[in-house]
Amino acid sequence: QGHSGPGRGTFATSGQSGAGRGSAMASDGQYHTVLLLSDGRAAACGLNMQGQCDLPELEDGVAYSHVSAGDEHTVLLRSDGRAAACGLKGRGRCDFPEPEAGVDHVQIS
Repeated sequence: QGHSGPGRGTFATSGQSGAGRGSAMASDGQYHTVLLLSDGRAAACGLNMQGQCDLPELEDGVAYSHVSAGDEHTVLLRSDGRAAACGLKGRGRCDFPEPEAGVDHVQIS
């Protein structure tokens, strides 16, 4: 995993170990970048002062399908229709309600 702390850069990957086969999508925040890897994992690098590079781990059989990086937070859409977030939690930025039964999150911006 990466190194975090004030003034330090970080590089971290989520999900199971194993080499990715290239990146499928990228999104950049104010001081960090998040890559969605072709195997469904995500990787983040940059300043991690708010935890925006501390990507949530994935359960077996679940992949990330979309990523969006804000100034001090990151939002990831999962293959099971749930959303995950990390980083600055102020003003509810990382608090997502669970969708109702039969409803999935389908897009993030």
